[in-house]
Amino acid sequence: MNSLIFAGVVIAGAVTLMIEAYRNYNSSLTSIPFKEHPILQNVEVAKLCTPREKNIGFLFYSLLYLVTYIVVLSSTEIYELVAQAAASNSEIGPTDDIIGAGQDPLNLLNTQYGKPIFISAAIISIFSIGALRPVESTMRSLAHRLAGVPRGVYAVIEELHAIPFEAFDVDCQKPLSDMFLENAEATFQGSYDKSQIPSIMSSLRTIDYLAPAITGKQRIQHFPFSQLSTMSELSARLELDVENLKDLLKVKLSDDASERKKMFDAANAVANDTIALFAVHFLRNNRAIKNMDDKSAIGLINERIKRTYRVELNSFAMGLLFSMIAIPVAYAVILTWNVAASPISPKLVQSDVRTAIEVRQLPASFQARCLASATEDLPFDRYDPELWGLPLQSSSPTPFDLNRGQPANAAGQDAGVAQTPEEGRAERAAARNCATIWRNVIKTKTAERRQKILALSFWWFVAVFCSTALAAITAIFGREVRKEDNSWPDWNLHRIPFLRLFSMALIPALVAVLGVFIGSFIEFWVKTGFDATENQIQFFLNSKWAFFVMHAGLGFLVAIAVLILTDQHDQLSAVWTVTIGVFFSVLVLGWYYLTIVASYPPSFVRPTPDDFPINFEMREALVYGVQPFFFIIFFAMFLEVTEESFAEKRKRKRARMQSTKAGAT
Repeated sequence: MNSLIFAGVVIAGAVTLMIEAYRNYNSSLTSIPFKEHPILQNVEVAKLCTPREKNIGFLFYSLLYLVTYIVVLSSTEIYELVAQAAASNSEIGPTDDIIGAGQDPLNLLNTQYGKPIFISAAIISIFSIGALRPVESTMRSLAHRLAGVPRGVYAVIEELHAIPFEAFDVDCQKPLSDMFLENAEATFQGSYDKSQIPSIMSSLRTIDYLAPAITGKQRIQHFPFSQLSTMSELSARLELDVENLKDLLKVKLSDDASERKKMFDAANAVANDTIALFAVHFLRNNRAIKNMDDKSAIGLINERIKRTYRVELNSFAMGLLFSMIAIPVAYAVILTWNVAASPISPKLVQSDVRTAIEVRQLPASFQARCLASATEDLPFDRYDPELWGLPLQSSSPTPFDLNRGQPANAAGQDAGVAQTPEEGRAERAAARNCATIWRNVIKTKTAERRQKILALSFWWFVAVFCSTALAAITAIFGREVRKEDNSWPDWNLHRIPFLRLFSMALIPALVAVLGVFIGSFIEFWVKTGFDATENQIQFFLNSKWAFFVMHAGLGFLVAIAVLILTDQHDQLSAVWTVTIGVFFSVLVLGWYYLTIVASYPPSFVRPTPDDFPINFEMREALVYGVQPFFFIIFFAMFLEVTEESFAEKRKRKRARMQSTKAGAT
């Protein structure tokens, strides 16, 4: 196969994908997603960004196609390695010439030049039929955000609707509200429509506070990055609508039901258009309002929007940060297990002691006795003159047997040569050196074991961290895309939308498998010195593929937990939110136990140490599962701590308690 021709075919496949990506990206920009808001109707999304911003967004969006293309194109080689590893279990001797074991194990890739074109066409087909629509929609939404396209206008509109404008106590002009109180309130009070007064006042206050910032010269002051011709046209249109509403309020309102209805509808329509256009300006200006007084109405509005913006992302980051507690926990579990399974015994370090004795150059007559002191029932790492059979005083004339360390008998049988004081001191010094050697060797071996276990705990944490993080962030972005498309309605725990949650969790489940593979392969690559052989890669994939696949369950549980907690933390108390997090954390540990039992080869399983409280499978489940366990719990905790309504929920709780007490009395 000619490598240049093959490279040209690969490039041709990539160009084909880029053309398809541009078609999808550009067609999405010509849509009109603002049908609920009259002022934004017939406004194409492409007109809300500059050509430069549009191209930057397209480059980011095209990465989805190119990365998928590269992964699939290279995955056939990975598949060949796995197939070769599986075939090698039943083959003996060289296998290079066996049919089906080389370039094309299943005779599917006999035409190598057609592979890039085939993969390119398959990717186009998959994205065209919408099989990967959630992923494609998420990437397109992020690309639009880079392009400055306000696809998230619905989310900001929802946040603006939640602001109680009528409760603002700001010293500023409120012309529409004042004119209504002067010319129309009395008419509404004396009719059946008096219940509409709060709604009208809320709409007029919304216009009074928001409209000046997005019309006239103040628009340039507060939103300098949204100076497109389309934006100017929309602001001029809103300014005209506000003036028409003023004309209605300038005169006394007649006591006619149709006139009251006309005013009510006009106030609500202009208020909704004001909120929608303000949201577009806010997003086009990179979610910021410039040149404002923090104590003004626009400053208070900006503060409210910022407070409620993406609480789940902050909780996601803090949850990942605090989940690093998993490293010392896993380290403690593995270390405790290893100490119980294989404690550092004299036999384990005897060779190291022999080497240290030779380095210290102890007397030849003393070396054997130093090694022989390593018995299970003696304190071999401590110097004790009586244990060594040495005289307590250097001047003792008692003769000693250098081989046995025992005094000669009274008859002088088997008596050794009497020691001089100098010889006694030398032998005691040698005994102390021997005890020092044992202590140092044991400390060194203990430190080496701890370093290895710490490195092992870290790498296991990295693999699970990648899986958990990718699953959680995919679920968060997927939910955001659905929210921005206005296709993620609110729900409560009494009516859980199981199908919606499960369908949203499928993509995070697949991404979790990719994450644990990436983290594990990084560990494997580092440990092989960045130069892995084909046999090593085959063994890595063949021994861990089931473990990787089982992480789809982890991603599914993490995604479900993130979606439920993100949707329900505002309605639930802090105790219930954390309880739900603990529930899913326990499920994750249980799933990891099933993962270990189902995916570990028999050769990986180790016997349980005597009197140890957990077996090997439970140890592995605890070591791997502790990271998502802590992540989900801390994610739930920080959702409660950082949410805007945290203080308000406490006030409501106190109010309920007080009302309960009042009712009881």
